[in-house]
Formats: sequence, structure tokens, C-alpha cells
Amino acid sequence: MQNLTIDTGVQEFSVNGRGVLRFNPGDPNVYHRFFAAKEPLAQLDEELTAALRAMEGESLSEEERAVRVLALMADYDRRVKALLTDIFGEANNFDVILEGVNLAGVGTNGQLLDGDIDAMMAEISPDKHVWFITVRGPAANYLRYNEAIWRAAERYSNVGVIDWYGASEGHDDYVSDDGIHLNGEGRNVYANLIYTTIDYKPLRHEDTVYPVTLVGSTACMDAAERLAANLPQWMIDVADVRDITATAERIKLYSDQKVLGPDVVVNVGNLKPFTANDLEPLYDALVADGDTTRRLWVINGRSAGSWCQTNNALVAQFCDKHANVQLINWYGASEGHDEYLTEDGDHLTQEGINAYITCIMESMGV
Repeated sequence: MQNLTIDTGVQEFSVNGRGVLRFNPGDPNVYHRFFAAKEPLAQLDEELTAALRAMEGESLSEEERAVRVLALMADYDRRVKALLTDIFGEANNFDVILEGVNLAGVGTNGQLLDGDIDAMMAEISPDKHVWFITVRGPAANYLRYNEAIWRAAERYSNVGVIDWYGASEGHDDYVSDDGIHLNGEGRNVYANLIYTTIDYKPLRHEDTVYPVTLVGSTACMDAAERLAANLPQWMIDVADVRDITATAERIKLYSDQKVLGPDVVVNVGNLKPFTANDLEPLYDALVADGDTTRRLWVINGRSAGSWCQTNNALVAQFCDKHANVQLINWYGASEGHDEYLTEDGDHLTQEGINAYITCIMESMGV
């Protein structure tokens, strides 16, 4: 038997650096199916919204309500992903591509449904005050998102609204050219709106001392959401491509606020080479308040940079130099595990995030 090879034009697209979507971008049938799905998708939204509103008149315990809401959202997720599979082809498993994320989840690039909020509120103690921030953007979904937030404020006595939509009215100067992301002025106004709306009080030593303060860069940023979920008592302060100088400044800031507890964790980043002298400001910031018993845990790095091992050697020397500085050896823990990193060699995959958090917790004995 001879083989006949037909070029179908199918291409592979990486989704969030993890899943793979396969389809022919030049196939008109894909676009026909895509636009044809608009009506059934809208119908699914209407059905879910109607089912959730119908529950409002029922006498249900919080647990019963949560179970019902989650079941509705799971069904919605299954049916939407089935639509996506019909559009892009059976070779695409959207539950795998989207890493099991429910498509009814919150996102300003999607929709926020009453059920999403109800599911969240069912997991939050009634004595906790919850603040939702309204949004502004070019998509129609944003208005529905905001409407759901205001409805939640009517349903729940412990829900407040930070009205960014109202505060940014008429201020195109707050956003970048894409109409979504904030520029420098917008970020300042946004932060001040949150600060004033919730009547934020600056931290004081007698109010809050964090048992662990983690100040990190790229790898920690990848893992930030899971770190916060696993270690809710920690202060987690991460930013992409943060260098050592900025890390030391953040530690000093928390020291000045008198909220540093007995342990500080830093991920110094490995996106560029540094020197032994660059590391010393970390220690200076650690003991700036005179507490030399506080421990500093330094996570070494793994990256595609040629300087990675040199940087890690300097980190090891830094840890040896100071009795209260300890090493968290992520480089060693990730040895031989290419699956922990994305193709760029710098960011963590989901499996890498899990391993990264395990490495930190086991090293610290928490």
C-alpha cells in the first residue's frame, strides 16, 4: 500500500505557553462555525443566568446553594467547551488546552455571571468584607461585568463596590492606546481610589506582623496565585523582572513599616548577571531595624541565561557568609526537569509551579 500525504494546512498554536490548539487558520469553515456559535453561546448564557436567578426564590442553605451553583457552572463549562471543539475540531480537547479552568470563571476579558459571585461568596465567611472593582474597557462584556457586581452588592451585606468605571468616566488619559491597560497616571488614580474607598489604614506593628514576607521576581510571579492560596498568612510581593536593588528596597519598606516577622524569602531573579556586592543590600535591609535574628531565605534560580550558574554560586557564597541567611535550592530541585519550565527557559509551567512551591515549603519546614 502506498501513502498519500495531503497538506491540510493544520498549524499548532501554543496557548498560554502550555496547551496546544490545532487548526487551519486559512480554513473558511472554521470561521463559519465560529460565528455560527454566537447564538447558541448567548443561549447558554441566558439559561445559566435564568437558572441562577430562579434559585434566589428558593430556601437553600449556603452549602446547598454552593453545590447547585457549582453544578450549573460545571454544566455550562462542559457545553461551552463542546462548542469550541465543534469549531476547531475533535483533535482539540479544550479541558486539557485550558488546564481544566472553568469558562464561567471571572475575567474582564469574558463575562462575570451572578453564579460566579455566588460561588465565591459561598466560600467566604460572612464576617469578611469583600470588595469588587468595576471595570472600564471597549468590550460590551464589561458593562455586564459591572452590572453583576452592583447586583451582588444588593444581595450581600458584606459586599462593597470600588467604582473604577465611575471614577474613570471621561478620562481617556488614564489608559494606554488599547483602551484597557492603565498608564502611569491611571495606575496612581486607580490605587488611590482603592485606598480611599476601603478607608485603608497603614500597617502598624501592633496591628500586623507577617510571619513570612516573600519578595520575588519572575518565577515567584508565576507561582504567586498558588503561593497565596497555599500560604494565606504570608505577605507575597512579586513583580516581573524585579532586580536585586528593587527587592532590597521592598524589604526596607516593610522594615520601616515594622511588619517584618521572623522570616523573609527572596527570589533574586536570574534574568541578568549580578555581583557579590549586589547581594549585600538584601542583608542590610533585613537587619535595618536592628533585628539580627531574622532569617533570610534566598531562592536561587534556573534560567536560559549563560550567567545562571555564576549567579547561583554567588548566592551560595552569600548564604555561607551570613549565619542567618539560608539557601532554597530551586536549581538543584529542578535539575533534569525540563517540564518545569516553558519554552523560553525562564517561566514556570503548572507542574513547575507545584514543584517550586514544594521546594520552598520543604526547605523552610512549613
